[in-house]
Amino acid sequence: MSRSSVTLRDATLADVENLALLWQPFLRRGVDEQLHDLATAIEQIGDRPGERLVVAEYDGEIGRA
Repeated sequence: MSRSSVTLRDATLADVENLALLWQPFLRRGVDEQLHDLATAIEQIGDRPGERLVVAEYDGEIGRA
């Protein structure tokens, strides 16, 4: 049986640009605003018990549809 190349981990501020690309249709139009909104969300989720923002990586990279 082979191991999956997909791993899950908590999102970090280093993921902001990749998440902005993935979620672009659902975010405000300005790039600066998008990055700020995502960075704020990642920072605030850490303060909320029971909530996580998780990213999936395939061979070490966040996938894009």
